[in-house]
Amino acid sequence: MTEQYFLATKTLVALRWLYFAHIKNQHENTYAFDFMAYRGLANFLVRYCTARHDQFIAAFSDK
Repeated sequence: MTEQYFLATKTLVALRWLYFAHIKNQHENTYAFDFMAYRGLANFLVRYCTARHDQFIAAFSDK
């Protein structure tokens, strides 16, 4: 699971720089909106990875 978190982190860092490069010359309000959209994407991916990890642990636990 650590590898998946590492990959997700690398992906989010790449997306962050892509967003910042894309909206660098745009209006402030658009910048704030896109930044919040990026935060929403990050939260979604973290929740998805965590849920999948919990399912994996539950499937292979002896409890």
